[in-house]
Amino acid sequence: MLAPPPPPPAETAPARPGSLTAATTGALGLLAGVVALLLVGSTSGWDHPDTWDERVAHLVPVVEASRGLEFRHPVRVEFLTPEEYSEYARIEAEDLTDEDEVSLEEWVALLRAFGLVSGSFDPVDATNELVDEGTLAVYAFDDHTIRVRGTEVDRDLEVTLVHEMVHALQDQHFDLGRLAEVETSGEATALRAVVEGDALLVEQRFAEIRSMGDQFFGGPGELPDELMDDMAHHDDLFDEVPEYLVASFSAPYLLGLPLIAGIEAEEGWEGVNALLVDPPTTERELLFPSRIGDGAVTVEVDLPGGVDDGEVDGDLGAFGLYLVLATRIDHLEALESVEAWTGDHYRTFEVDDRLCVALVVATSGGEGHDRLLDALSRWAGSRPSEAAANVGDEGDRLRVETCDPGPDVGEEISGSLDAALLASGRVWMWSFAIMSGSDRIEADCFGAYVVENLAVDLLFSPDPSDEEVDEIWDVIARAWRACL
Repeated sequence: MLAPPPPPPAETAPARPGSLTAATTGALGLLAGVVALLLVGSTSGWDHPDTWDERVAHLVPVVEASRGLEFRHPVRVEFLTPEEYSEYARIEAEDLTDEDEVSLEEWVALLRAFGLVSGSFDPVDATNELVDEGTLAVYAFDDHTIRVRGTEVDRDLEVTLVHEMVHALQDQHFDLGRLAEVETSGEATALRAVVEGDALLVEQRFAEIRSMGDQFFGGPGELPDELMDDMAHHDDLFDEVPEYLVASFSAPYLLGLPLIAGIEAEEGWEGVNALLVDPPTTERELLFPSRIGDGAVTVEVDLPGGVDDGEVDGDLGAFGLYLVLATRIDHLEALESVEAWTGDHYRTFEVDDRLCVALVVATSGGEGHDRLLDALSRWAGSRPSEAAANVGDEGDRLRVETCDPGPDVGEEISGSLDAALLASGRVWMWSFAIMSGSDRIEADCFGAYVVENLAVDLLFSPDPSDEEVDEIWDVIARAWRACL
């Protein structure tokens, strides 16, 4: 996906460099800090407390037993007042340098060039709303500390603490400081998905066991009612934050949980441990788990003639490209088309003081190449003339050039969260098939069939009617017959 805005100075960065957050105030149980791609630190030689805080000590054996790993030492836990937590998590605009502000403006222009946002928005305010208002706790890799919003541990906060304690456990066994070594945003998202999916699976099982006995799945795609209700009513979440930002920050959680649930069902925690050691390297492997191990090709980008040098380069990733397409074409068609993605790279340049971008996408060739070309061409044709969007076919590569239409050119942009949920639903159905004994290829067919024939709002409905339950199981029965 598109890289997030450049981080502000470390002393003001949301959730600090080297952190993971758990959002439990709605927002699909998702959303991590903008700088979570810049994870640093190592447990080696770090000072740590001799004993656990008494408010979390009772959770230690629960986490260890649930995850099948033991803590090597206690972890510092800081309980903060809401004001203290906000001060820790939020970016203060006055602390940004002029260079930071220019970088943020360019980042917003890049999002407009790809048609992911329209008009203007304040990226600092958006980040603060996501990271501060959307989270209750954070585990920071740089100082190996869990910070919690609140000083009293109630039943709800225990669930969040379990999630963050899993991150501490991962860090002690797998040195999550390795996340600082990733080279692409897609690689970062893929590794984050494994890390977050692992923590979410333990968290959800803890919540389910405590509230509903030993039933983790009561039916196809079921999760705790509160989470499912959030998914079904996401329009009310983060009103001031562009949908794309919520969807992109949510990706590791939406895709990670069903992926890890399937891997754990198939291979046990040993399989999850193996993914933490040798994780997927692309978002395509998250969208289509049967592709795990495929990796991505290296893509070079030549700028248009007459342009001497590019300003910024990076990668969209398969999920980022999917969200680009899903703003303009049918979500299912967009998802099917990005399966042909095998790598991408973009570089920005200027035309008449406007930011433009050249994107090259490598494909798997054949029908998939043609399908992605058609999807991109329809996307470009729907952009305003000011964007000057065009698509070219270069054999096993597709080339896209597009410009920022400017903040005054209004575009109707929506659907990023629905698109993210569709992708998540496909992986959930893949996971459901794995849990039912299918192999990965059969499960891939099953997931594709279900989302092709079942509306995503029905798939994620927290309280389906009897008729809707019958429809769900009818589609599942047909999927079994088609794929097994």
